[in-house]
Order: sequence, then C-alpha cells, then structure tokens
Amino acid sequence: MANLNLRSEDYNGSDQVLVGNGAGLQISHIGSSILTPSKTPFVLKQLLIVPEIQKNLISVQQFCSDNLVFFEFHDHFFLIKDYSGKIFHRGTFKDGLYSFSSLSDTLPPHALTIVRASYQIWHNRLGHASFLILQKSISAFTLPVANKRLPICFDCQLAKNSQLSFKTSNHKSINPLDIVHIDVWGPTPILSTSSARYYVCFLDDCTKFIWLFPIKLKSDVEKVFLLFKTSVERKFNRTIKNIQFDWGGEYRRMSTLLTQIGIHHHRACPYTHQEMGVVEHRHKQIVEVGLFLLSHSKLPQQFWEDAFLTATYIINRLPTSILNQKSPYEIVYRHTPDYHFLKVFGCACWPYLRPYKKHKIDFISKKYIFIGYSLDHHGYKCLDLAMGKVYVSRHVIFYEHNFPYKSPDHQPSICPDTPSIIVPFSNIVSSLSLTPAGTCEPSPSPHIDSPLLQLQSRHLNPQQILPLPSLSYQFHTLQTQSQPSQILTRWLQDQKSHFQTKKNP
Repeated sequence: MANLNLRSEDYNGSDQVLVGNGAGLQISHIGSSILTPSKTPFVLKQLLIVPEIQKNLISVQQFCSDNLVFFEFHDHFFLIKDYSGKIFHRGTFKDGLYSFSSLSDTLPPHALTIVRASYQIWHNRLGHASFLILQKSISAFTLPVANKRLPICFDCQLAKNSQLSFKTSNHKSINPLDIVHIDVWGPTPILSTSSARYYVCFLDDCTKFIWLFPIKLKSDVEKVFLLFKTSVERKFNRTIKNIQFDWGGEYRRMSTLLTQIGIHHHRACPYTHQEMGVVEHRHKQIVEVGLFLLSHSKLPQQFWEDAFLTATYIINRLPTSILNQKSPYEIVYRHTPDYHFLKVFGCACWPYLRPYKKHKIDFISKKYIFIGYSLDHHGYKCLDLAMGKVYVSRHVIFYEHNFPYKSPDHQPSICPDTPSIIVPFSNIVSSLSLTPAGTCEPSPSPHIDSPLLQLQSRHLNPQQILPLPSLSYQFHTLQTQSQPSQILTRWLQDQKSHFQTKKNP
C-alpha cells in the first residue's frame, strides 16, 4: 500500500490478476503513483494492489502508453527512451529480471492528513453542481473520493427541478382524419375586417393539410368544429377517429359532444405546449407568412385575416420534406397545385365588373386591391377600398409590381407633399391641404347643400385662414352615400369669395 498515493480507492470489481500457474489473485485497491528512479519521473496509472503477489510487476505496454516512451532491452541492462532517441533511464539486469529500484524507496513522503470525501460531500461543497460537472471536476483535479455513487439530492429537486427533454416523435398517421390537431390562436389587439380576434386551426396529421377559420370568440370553436367535421368527412369519405388539443376552456364543453359521437380526444398535459408541437409550428409559419404579406403590401393590420387565409392557402401548396417533397394539397386532391393561379398579395388588379354596372356607359372595371383567394369559388377577392366592398371574379387583370396601398396614387391628395388639417366628419375620412397659390387647382364641383356641412362648418375659425393667399384641398371618402368632396369644394369657394369681398368691398 505504500506504493499508492492517497487518491487510491477500494476496488469492488470482479477482475483478477492471472499469474503463470493459472491462479487468479484478488485485487483489493486501485490507484496511481509517480515513479522516480532517475531525474525523470514516470507516471504509473491503474496500479493494482494484489496482497497475495510477491513481486512488484510493471506492464511494459501500459508503461509505454502512459509515458509515451519505449524500452530497449540489452543483455545486461535496459534503456527507456522517447521517440526522439533521448534516454530517460538506464535500468539493471538482476537475477534474470530487468528491474527498477524499489517503488517504496522512490516515492516522496506523504502527509496522511487527507480524508476521502464521498460524492455527496463533494456535491455539497461545489454548490450542488450537476453530476456531469461533478465528474469532470473530480477527474480534472484528482479529488480524493471514497465512492462514486451520488444519491438523489432532495434539495436539488426542490430548487432545480426542470422539464424533461422531449424526444422527436416518428409517429405518422396512415389514413386521413385518423388524428386531427385543433388549436386556437389569438387574441389580436386589432379586429379583422370581419370583427374576428381569433382563428381556429385544424391540421390533419396524415396529409398535413390546414383548415383555418377566423372566429370572434373562443366559444365559437364548437360550432365551427361541427361544420368542419361535416365538410371533411364528406370530402374524405371517412370519419374523424381522434382529436388532439390542449385542455383550454374552449374545448372542455366539447368533451361531452365528442364522447357522444364516438371521437376519442387526446389532451395535452397542462402548460406543456410541446405536446402540441405539430400545430404550434404551423401557427408560427402562418403568422410569419401573413405578416410578410402585410408588410410587403403595406395593407393595415386589420387585414390580418385576409393575409393569414392567403398564407394558409400558400402553405398547403408548398412541398415539404415530411411528405417526401410533396405538398399537402397534392396528397389530399391527388394532383399538383396550379402555381400559375397564384398572384402577389396586395397588388393592383382590374376585375371584370360589367354585370355589376347600373348603366351601359359605366366603366367596365377600375383599380382594386387583390386580398386573397375565394375558397368557395375558383376566383380572386378584389377589394374596392373606397366603398369597402369585396368582389369575387375569375376574370381579373393583375399588375403585380404595383401596390395601391403604398403607392403615391393611392393617397387622395392632389399635392401629396403639403401639410393637411383633418376635418372631423362623422362617417368619412377627409383632409385639407393649405398651399401657396398656383400650385394646385381644385376641380369645379356642383353646389350641394347639406345640414351635415352646416353643422361641421362651425368648427372652423375663418380668422385662421383669412391671411392665406389661396386654398387648395384634398378629400378622400371611405364609405358614404353622398359626395362630400363636392360639398367641401363648394363650401370652400363660398368662404373664399365671402372673405375676399369683405376685405375689398
């Protein structure tokens, strides 16, 4: 035992040392030491204490591996060299054996004051470090350890308990509607054009096809699900087998209904959104694509519903590695999607509107904004921003490089670079531009009297505009049955004539 350092430990394994007569000798301890037969110290690792052995033996192969040297044996001596040929040690030949001096004589003196600590003690000393960090620290600094067993630390469970890792699931449904994932996204701080704050997403686990329905309240999920169930079961000629959703309040009232119609429903564990990872990934993709469409077209955020529906329409037609580079649309409808039908969201379009015209000399079309695809028709949705109406038409001409909502010609001003004053009409959006004379000329308009005009004109102070040499204006209507631009034009002309007459009688 004197040949081992203080960092050795008891050996509890079943290995033995076999000697020449075939006997197996028991190992009691294992450790390491430093051999200094000359000026160069040598490392001895994995030293075994075998009480029944009579000679200290050194494995030549292990010694060379630990110290990166080789032996050179001669008839009366041996040499230890490195691979450059430098001699580290010259040993003797005695009684038929190549021998070092006694290990006990070469070991430096040790103070036996160190007590081996258990893994648990080192774990506490190191601030309850993890088992991996504890192992690395003990190995790197050769800390004296009595045993290598670390029991469960209750203090760590109280303070550092964390979620278990999630394994990637390779499960895939064989047939459509075997598993349908349902999740609600929202609420949004801005109402959509149909006053929706949420949307509910249905994802088929087999085909990865997405159905998206904007809703106003979470309580509408049950009603939408029944409509969805009827539609897809008729389309696939199959019934929905399983449904997976989290245990939100909007789904709890559905549990009784699902039990009655024989649909098994899987519930994600509370606060474990990872179990809804399939549909959560689709939420992220829909929102990212939808926000890009809004950003590129410069449409206001209340058009998020149209942008998200268009994003879903596009995602269903994109190939994915999950389906061997096929699109969900191709899996469901058994043919490739028509990419030529796709157009740039928010671009200018001119639909054929002759059937909607009141008389024969009305224009056949005008500039609208493309806001998506109709799911009930094979056509495009075209927005008349001035009237707030959406037309669905198959016959549409597109200009995909022009975006009316962000182009200068969309703004209703005659001189767009001039400042404006907002006039508060009740159901219109209007503005006045004050510019020097001669820069902009108002177009003539017929005189129209209106009580609304008389009421709103009281908010303007004539003294504020009297010193200005002239007035020019801009006016834009969103939804109104009258012609407020004509009303405002005539009123401004009357006010201008009145003040000029008063100033120069």
